[in-house]
Amino acid sequence: MNIAIIGLGNIGGSFALSIKENIPDANIYAIDIDTAVIQKAKTQHIIKDGSDDFKNIIPHADLIIFAVYPKLLVHLLRDYIPHLKEGCIITDVTGVKTSIIDKVEPLLPEHTDFVFGHPMAGRENRGLEFSSREVFIGANYLITPTPRNKKEY
Repeated sequence: MNIAIIGLGNIGGSFALSIKENIPDANIYAIDIDTAVIQKAKTQHIIKDGSDDFKNIIPHADLIIFAVYPKLLVHLLRDYIPHLKEGCIITDVTGVKTSIIDKVEPLLPEHTDFVFGHPMAGRENRGLEFSSREVFIGANYLITPTPRNKKEY
């Protein structure tokens, strides 16, 4: 399974660490505008690879996790849509839902499912260096299903 994490800050990095521990055969890739953060995550073996160019990663992703601000999510998704792998699943970590759902769902191709989520976890500090695989242990994860979601997800 190829997993793409968009945004390698505290939450994105925590997802990468948690996935790496719990799904060891997953290939974790990251997209971030800060290439130094990508290099650091590669050096620390948090991710397999990463890029600041989504076209190197998105076409191969089975699961995409958006760990970015809500307004950025919609903007990025518009660019990614033509490159999405058929059958890929997308999720997010934003606490804002109604306005995001209303903007995202009309953009999605039929072959893609967006499962809107929000982990009730995190830390007050920002950045990859504050990531922790333990941050999700015992935490609730809110899922906001929509009529468009496929039942099997």
